[in-house]
Amino acid sequence: MFFFRDFFQIERKRDLFLRPVMRQLFLPLALMSVFLFALVSLLFWQQYRNHLNQRLWGLQSSLMEELQVDLENQAFGLKLALLVFAEDPRLARTLEEASPERFAEWIPLVEEIRKNYGIGHLLFLGPRGTSLFRAPGSVRWGDQVRHPVMLEAERSRQTAWGMDLTPGGVFALLAVQPVFSGDHLVGYVEMGKPMEDILEKRHEQRGGLMAVTIEKRHLFRSLWENVMRSLDREARWNRLSQSVVTYTSRKDLPDSFFALLNTPKEKDQGFFFREKPWRLMTSPLKGASGEEVGSLVVLWDISREREGFLKNLLLGGVAGGILLLLIMGGIIFFLGRTDAKILSQQKALEESEERFRLLADDLPALVCEFAHDSRLLFVNKAYGECFDMTSEELLERHFLDFVPPEERAAVERGYRSFTRKEPLVINVHRVMSKNGIRWQEWRDRPLFNEHGRLVGYRAIGVDITERKEMQEALQKTNRSLQEAILQAQRANMAKSEFLANMSHEIRTPLHAVLGMAELLAETELQEEQRHYLHMLMTSSETLLSLIEDMLDFAKIEAGKVELRIQDFHLSELLEALVAPLAVQAREKNVALTCRIGENVPTLLRGDPGRLRQILTNLLGNAVKFTPRGEVVLQVSREPSANSGESSPVIRFSVRDTGIGIPEEKMSSLFKRFSQLDSSTTRQYRGTGLGLAISKRLVELMQGTLGVRSREGEGSEFWFTVPLEMPRSGVPAETDR
Repeated sequence: MFFFRDFFQIERKRDLFLRPVMRQLFLPLALMSVFLFALVSLLFWQQYRNHLNQRLWGLQSSLMEELQVDLENQAFGLKLALLVFAEDPRLARTLEEASPERFAEWIPLVEEIRKNYGIGHLLFLGPRGTSLFRAPGSVRWGDQVRHPVMLEAERSRQTAWGMDLTPGGVFALLAVQPVFSGDHLVGYVEMGKPMEDILEKRHEQRGGLMAVTIEKRHLFRSLWENVMRSLDREARWNRLSQSVVTYTSRKDLPDSFFALLNTPKEKDQGFFFREKPWRLMTSPLKGASGEEVGSLVVLWDISREREGFLKNLLLGGVAGGILLLLIMGGIIFFLGRTDAKILSQQKALEESEERFRLLADDLPALVCEFAHDSRLLFVNKAYGECFDMTSEELLERHFLDFVPPEERAAVERGYRSFTRKEPLVINVHRVMSKNGIRWQEWRDRPLFNEHGRLVGYRAIGVDITERKEMQEALQKTNRSLQEAILQAQRANMAKSEFLANMSHEIRTPLHAVLGMAELLAETELQEEQRHYLHMLMTSSETLLSLIEDMLDFAKIEAGKVELRIQDFHLSELLEALVAPLAVQAREKNVALTCRIGENVPTLLRGDPGRLRQILTNLLGNAVKFTPRGEVVLQVSREPSANSGESSPVIRFSVRDTGIGIPEEKMSSLFKRFSQLDSSTTRQYRGTGLGLAISKRLVELMQGTLGVRSREGEGSEFWFTVPLEMPRSGVPAETDR
């Protein structure tokens, strides 16, 4: 009661049509009744169609199952007939001779079999599948028969059967029987029965109208037309666009039936025939290879179902109309009550959209929203300026139109690659702007409605052309540097190999020179001759030492130096090392002292040869660059928590009171061919390789080499190397 009272009060208001929401909804509400009535009718129609489809598909499926059973029964009969036919010994002789006279003798028997068993044709084939004789004849002598049933019989050498399309365009049941003479294959016999014979039987039992269509791509027009005329059927090749009709259960079907065969199968395929509605259903016909070659068309009488539908539609329409009036009245009432709230929300939404547009237009970045197909839904001012177009012009375009064609697929995959966990997608690609090709970086984010459904994307882009150009320039520079480094490494490797080879080649004759000089020294010589010989031997030994250093350095750079780990006595090593250097030091009035710490084991395990080489370089340099004073070799054991008793770390220190090293020269001290200056080279001689070799050897032994020096006061070179205790188990001794 209150509902109708309030409803009529709203209707009496003079400003009913002045309200924007009601003004927009009034026409749809007025049409809604018609729409809902049509919708209810459509629902009834859909329900009727679903029911009709289920029933017809059931009938169609049942018919196809029955046809399958019939085909299997007919195939069994054909196989039996073929077996009996193949057992006749005359058949093998006929196939072996393959003469027309021989095949003519079989014509009466073939006609009798066709008459008694309903066989469509009988075909004699050679051992390679070539046609020899056919009754009735539609295959030429020597034609190759390679349909799937024939291929299966040829493969299995047993009877094979299946449905397939004959050369004349008749869909038939085929059976092929191999014929042997002893163990020798002499040929094949093929029997075929048209499918139409089976359909005639089902047409009489089920009452539906049937037709068979074959796709034109499997047929030869002239051959098909001849076969159809021989079977007293219509041979109208152009009646259908893609297929031909090879069989109909009635010859008086209207043209509307054949017109339906040209329409897509998903449409409602029905027509009136003899004042009754009929529904057309199709099932595919497949050959023995599984390829679809045509269709079986069945027409079902649906007049009883249509009458029931019209009766139900009338009753439902009356009830739906009453319900519709009640629903529409309620909708109008509640729209009027909520009109003010809708207007308020609409105003707030307009203000929010205006703020968003002003904010987006003030941004220097490009802002846009687009749909799934890249159609632009919103663009800001910067976006329009980039492409020199107005917002109205851009909203009719797709943003992928501004992307180079070769990149569009990748860009589309990019913005579609979001996940719920990581919705933000960064896309970097080129665009065709008014300033030419530019690089842009876009941050794409999907937009969802209140139901969680994807409705579009929002993207913010910035121009990164300058950054991209800088990156490309940097990459080009890096590639150039890498190529230069590679070339330098190759050159360095070639130089090292050259030094190693040349050092080896020079050292061999130099040993011969030294040997001959020593032999010459043992002969009687004058004082002047002996002086010259001494100079020769000294220069040769210096040159040999230089070559040895160059060879060692070349081996180190080539990575061919390997440590020879063995047990050794440290004290014996140092004694043999210091003895010859002590003579040189005594000649210069320089004191050479060796000190070994109390906790340093005498027996150790390592590479004594490389230790001797390092210490010889350091002590030799110390004696060479010390004009007066002393040179001290100090050996001690480093405290280490990780090494333990089995792997002591030994520290070797060579301290002198020589000329010292300037601080600015310290950084290049261990570089190859490095010396303090040219005057030092002239005065003290040397190659500048000793310290570089020593540092590489120490690092190869997992150790560290360092130096402390002050110009004019002397230097201290030290290195630490981890050694091992001997494996012999002999307890370490100390020898001071």
